[in-house]
Amino acid sequence: MSANISHEINNPLTVAYGNNEILSFSLENSDLNAERANILLCQQNIESSLERIKKIISNMKDFLYKNEDLKEYVGVNSIVQASLDLLNPKIKAHHIAINFNPGAQDYIIMANRVKIEQVIINLIQNAIDAMVDAKIEEPEITISLSAEESTSFVQLKISDNGPGIKFEDREKIFQTFYTTKEIGKGTGLGLSISNRIIESHQGKLKLLDSSAGAIFEITLPSTALSNYIQGDWSKILNSDPSFKKVLIVDNEPQILNLCMSFLKDGPYLFLGATSGREALEILERTDIHLIITDLNMPDQDGITLLKELREKNYQGPSLLLSSREGIPHYTKHKDEFKINGILLKPFNKDELNKIIGQTLTA
Repeated sequence: MSANISHEINNPLTVAYGNNEILSFSLENSDLNAERANILLCQQNIESSLERIKKIISNMKDFLYKNEDLKEYVGVNSIVQASLDLLNPKIKAHHIAINFNPGAQDYIIMANRVKIEQVIINLIQNAIDAMVDAKIEEPEITISLSAEESTSFVQLKISDNGPGIKFEDREKIFQTFYTTKEIGKGTGLGLSISNRIIESHQGKLKLLDSSAGAIFEITLPSTALSNYIQGDWSKILNSDPSFKKVLIVDNEPQILNLCMSFLKDGPYLFLGATSGREALEILERTDIHLIITDLNMPDQDGITLLKELREKNYQGPSLLLSSREGIPHYTKHKDEFKINGILLKPFNKDELNKIIGQTLTA
């Protein structure tokens, strides 16, 4: 356990040391105003690294006491970008080209953000170390994201143009204490820990076949699927009819996390969706007692979603979630699509629970 803790803390600690060194060079400049942007960036990276260490220690304590990992709705794009920001000093120092285009769409998953970040940082650091040791002239790392609607999984691939992994090592790299690095450079813990983290999220970490370099693929369940494999099974399996399934549809993960927190101790089973497509996918899997949908979403607005739900013969109650600007839309369509009410942003825990209770007992 002490070896695990040491390994996981060393990653952000290395980032903090690197940024501190860059910061000391910047402070030697007689014109500190010229270095202001660089100083602020280093300070932010050091602060982020220290926060990561704090969270890693907290996660280790949770593991020791067998507490369930804290999982929340997070965007994969933001996790990748945060990982790259933390590794930026090392990336720049070794002139690594990073190919990562997050695109317009983010992929939302239910995960422990810090732990998934640990995995991504470990894979990128391994790629950098391999390319540096092999003295690759133009080292580059490519990060790509994709999602297959039919499989309900999100894929993240990290590839490099380094020497790759030898055939005889491929089946052993996820074994604890097995390392391809020189003695004193690797602990053999990084990939085994990463593999366990991904498995704890009901995902898969694989080394893909490649003619050059190394390609690792992380597969994680989408938001719609996560509701079942990460859900509150005490409520899912509870036969008490007072436990009602409430589906909240909002493209903002912060709103879903807030609602999940507000409803976790009450008589409701929270399910979250980040789009109309995911909401429909959830409805195909289970009966829903109440749907609350945000009005303004990029792919499909709430009114259009409710229209489609009624066309698909969903007869349950529904609420619209919006700011005050959405009241005219609610007034216009409430009778046509049988909308039971509107929940105005911002709202608190009592307001959310009250309107759900009133709607379900009406």
